[in-house]
Amino acid sequence: MKKNVVFCCVIIFSLFYFSCSKDNENLNITTEVVVQSFIKSQGIVVLKDYPQNRDFGKNEYYLTDEGLYIQVIDSGNGIKAYINNTVSIRYEYLLDVNQYVKGNKDTIRQDFSPSPLRFIYRDRNYNYGNTDYPIKAFAIPLDYVSEEAVINLIIPSSLGTNNDRVNNIVHFYKNLRYTRFN
Repeated sequence: MKKNVVFCCVIIFSLFYFSCSKDNENLNITTEVVVQSFIKSQGIVVLKDYPQNRDFGKNEYYLTDEGLYIQVIDSGNGIKAYINNTVSIRYEYLLDVNQYVKGNKDTIRQDFSPSPLRFIYRDRNYNYGNTDYPIKAFAIPLDYVSEEAVINLIIPSSLGTNNDRVNNIVHFYKNLRYTRFN
């Protein structure tokens, strides 16, 4: 009897363990599927190398090593962000890509940011933590652009907020502008 109970416990534990690891695999696959579906639906061309002349075509995005998709519309005024600068950003709108890909085209989560989002810039490798903002995806482009730059971003869940990571949410930021470094 005791052997049967132990055997049943081992079976239940194994089923639970393998189902959880399968969910994690599905979570990663889903992020990639969502991003690739959005890229395809928008006719986006993904560049493996950052353009030498810094000119991006209408639908060209650079894929960073971290998995962030960046399209530079305007590279800015030349003033670069330094470690410990306060960086202010605004954006035209924020799109929930997961819902968009599922067919819900009215998925703008927030129109133009009414007041700037601010964060202390560390560098692209800094762990910005598990809070809502700042997110690592806002720091990565600062290696390529300067103050007053305007960019579009496709942000996989792994580079988003804690909520994005937990719920596997991919976002698209339209006309994100780095408005001030100080």
